[in-house]
Amino acid sequence: MTNPESAAPPVQHEWVAGPGDAARIALTATMATVRRPALVVVAVVWLLYIVIRAVAVGPDVWLIGILLPLIPVAITYFLVYRNLRASMGPGAQWVSGFGEESMLIGGPLGRSVLPYRSLSGIRVGGRLVFLTVRPRGRLGFPAALFPPDAVAHVRARIDD
Repeated sequence: MTNPESAAPPVQHEWVAGPGDAARIALTATMATVRRPALVVVAVVWLLYIVIRAVAVGPDVWLIGILLPLIPVAITYFLVYRNLRASMGPGAQWVSGFGEESMLIGGPLGRSVLPYRSLSGIRVGGRLVFLTVRPRGRLGFPAALFPPDAVAHVRARIDD
């Protein structure tokens, strides 16, 4: 039986969180969630409803109609930020490494080896890189751990 740790790629990139990084990354993650196509369609339909209602009935719903969609966005940000404070607080060290068959991702809570065959996509979004893990999971990591050559390496391994 082989030890999974022996197959781990060496550490190649390191990122140390600074003050405010957890808040900035939480905002990036929240905006990535809000920009999903299904939510954009819902927001457009909601905005059309508010405009039509304001024209037909009067502007009594403008304030509530505009503020109501912001509540789930604020809750999402708060929950993401609360979860990131432990792992991305000032001084938290993150590492990554890329091998032929797998990649290493590590943070203050532990290290994981992800085989490329378990990934179905990689997307850079602002301060985060999102990995899509089969069958339907999405993981976000600081973009500093995935320089452009590492992103290209992962994409090449996923496309194989």
